[in-house]
Amino acid sequence: MSRPPENTPIGYLTVHESDVEDGASQRRPGLHVESPGLARGAAAAALAPGAHHHWGRGIVMKDGSLSGGIFMASSVDDTCRLWNCRVRDDQGDIVGPGGDCERLRPLLKHVETDTLRANELAWMSDMTPHESLPLKGGGRRQYFRLVVGEVSAWYAAHSTPNPNFDLASAPGGPAVVAGDKFANAGAYAWTRGAAAAGAYDPADDRARTSFRKAMARAGLEHRLDFFAACGVRRFADLRGKGAELRRGLDHWDQTRLRYALKKPGVLWYETAPDSGEE
Repeated sequence: MSRPPENTPIGYLTVHESDVEDGASQRRPGLHVESPGLARGAAAAALAPGAHHHWGRGIVMKDGSLSGGIFMASSVDDTCRLWNCRVRDDQGDIVGPGGDCERLRPLLKHVETDTLRANELAWMSDMTPHESLPLKGGGRRQYFRLVVGEVSAWYAAHSTPNPNFDLASAPGGPAVVAGDKFANAGAYAWTRGAAAAGAYDPADDRARTSFRKAMARAGLEHRLDFFAACGVRRFADLRGKGAELRRGLDHWDQTRLRYALKKPGVLWYETAPDSGEE
């Protein structure tokens, strides 16, 4: 059994029970880790500059015992997959905002994975890649998570406080941060678009997410802010942007973008009607 670090004797419990539609994931889909890496946005202001934002940490000691980390289980078979590895992100340039690791998927294809059975309890670190899988046929799912290690920032908008415990004044407790942790996640704010302003459009959200995932798979996640500055948040936004994008992308990034578009000779030309170049 994992023991909490001596300086952080606080546990963080999540219980989520809901009906899930066929083909949908109850929890956050996509490959990710719980720690968003180097602190960004509102969390960065509460932490030391360049500090890592921990969400449980998790260390396997030399004697095989566990310190900190995260326990997780659900009531439905085959709805959570974990990769038996730990992402190391010392420079903050591997894990995306919010902990996204989708662009690492091709690199992890030879890493052992485990898809949890119903009521199977797993322990992992906050840098263990995992994903919530869609339910086949839909149904009701119960999800359990217990974080027993260090948490750097506690987002009030996403959590329910314990009325019998003052987290803000607890020794070794986290910084209490107001606001939406995804809206405060730096580069990922652009993917939320109108949703952040309260005018949520599911189709538009899917279009933005599809574009982000495609860019991540092509190794262009680091250019998402540049794309957003050019007004490109969906595939449809690329039309007419070829010349502007080329001025800001080096040869290798242009090659990656051609790969992401899948039809380089057609789509890349369509994005640049002002130029005869492809």
